[in-house]
Amino acid sequence: MWLKWCRFVTIAVVLVLVLQILALMPLACSKADSPGHIKQTDRESGSVKADSPGHIKQTDRESGLSIKGGTRDIGTVRFTRVGLPRYRVGSETTPTIQDAIDKAEDDSVEGAIIKIPKGTYDGIYTIEDEPLIIWGAGSKGTILDGNDGGSVFTITDSNVLLARMAITNGDDPNGGGIDFSGSVSGADAYLAIRGVSVTDNEAENGGGIYNVNGNVILGPRSYVQSNTATNNGGGIYTDGGFVIMRPGSYIQSNTATNNGGGIYSDGGEIFMRPDSVIRGNTADYGGGIYSDFGGVRISGQVGPSNTADYGGGIYLNAGGLILDQYGTVSDNNANLDGGGIYSTGQVTMFSGSSISGNTADRDGGGICSKENLENPFVKSYLTMYSGSSISGNTAVRNGGGFYTDLTYIPSPPVVSTVDGQITDNEASDGGGIYVDSAATVTQGSGGSITGNRAEYISGGVLYPGQGGGVFKNTGGSFTPYSTSSVTGNYPDNIYPST
Repeated sequence: MWLKWCRFVTIAVVLVLVLQILALMPLACSKADSPGHIKQTDRESGSVKADSPGHIKQTDRESGLSIKGGTRDIGTVRFTRVGLPRYRVGSETTPTIQDAIDKAEDDSVEGAIIKIPKGTYDGIYTIEDEPLIIWGAGSKGTILDGNDGGSVFTITDSNVLLARMAITNGDDPNGGGIDFSGSVSGADAYLAIRGVSVTDNEAENGGGIYNVNGNVILGPRSYVQSNTATNNGGGIYTDGGFVIMRPGSYIQSNTATNNGGGIYSDGGEIFMRPDSVIRGNTADYGGGIYSDFGGVRISGQVGPSNTADYGGGIYLNAGGLILDQYGTVSDNNANLDGGGIYSTGQVTMFSGSSISGNTADRDGGGICSKENLENPFVKSYLTMYSGSSISGNTAVRNGGGFYTDLTYIPSPPVVSTVDGQITDNEASDGGGIYVDSAATVTQGSGGSITGNRAEYISGGVLYPGQGGGVFKNTGGSFTPYSTSSVTGNYPDNIYPST
């Protein structure tokens, strides 16, 4: 019966956030016109999708971004709370948070608004098959403390908006703060948080939030911080579905023992809008983000101070990574390779994006691009459009700006194309670019490689290295656009010169 319209009204709370993001998010597809200028296609003409095993392809414009279902399944309804029953925690009929949830689930009308007054509430809560809006008195006023008794919220088959509260001290194998999963009416469920602090929770996977086949939206003034995962996903673990960070949302100071200090994504998709930030997170692989055969699109900021052995800012295991205008990966550190990004997939940088100030204690200060050892047929390469930049990165060993290495030669050959600015990077060899083994790099007409340095310290003495601009190791290939497009590097521009 149409009494169930309330379910769809409540779903609108979350869906409208998605629509706002989709309407603002620039669309693009990538195409390289080597060895000349890379032509950036009309950003309204299509979208990008990370299609396992790592192929970025253009999709039908009518489908929108390649999140599950596309925009047509998402719909066009608006956020409204009119007509929904309301419950206040602490009242005679709903003295506890779980009482209010149970009351909403028992009512004949689906969907409700629950108001939680200021205070600290000890306990853990379960929501099942009920669309809800749960509203607190602010992240410093309404504190939900799990007391290490499990996930603070376990949410199944429900669309839920959480607002103005803190979720803390949860401890569970999956999702210390929030364990979220399921579907509604055959579609992935949605969890949106706004003005919420998810902090100091612990889990094996998903210290802050654990998501399976659902969709998570972090709204303004939302913080996922200081959570711990003993395996993957210190801040958020997502298996399928997508994570969207809206402006003013933060994932920071989280820790994962293995992969994805900030976010771990297994086959899902991550979208960062401008003024969203992932910073100060730590893991072995992917300090800020670990994406496994998924897609990542960044218009926000990854950094500063994300740290990992591989991929201080981002670890991309196959799949695709797009840096849009305003997208930055900056001031991150790798104890081994890939200070900014470690990639075995496809990295695309559009005009206005930047990778800067990252450091690697071994190879690839800005980007380290290598073949995928699990599947050598997965293509791994970089595409830089004019107006993008890799600058001020440092590698102790090779490839201050960009390091690329392929031992397997795919057919057709894989070519990284650099049409942006590679400047002021440093390494022992290959200050700007280090091209190893079977890798191939071609410079576009808008590209410039300048001001990079190759030098190293031995016995306290600074010595010149080789390939200030570009170092070509045995089997590696680099094709400049012109003799003047690689210039002003120390101690030389290209080594060997032929």
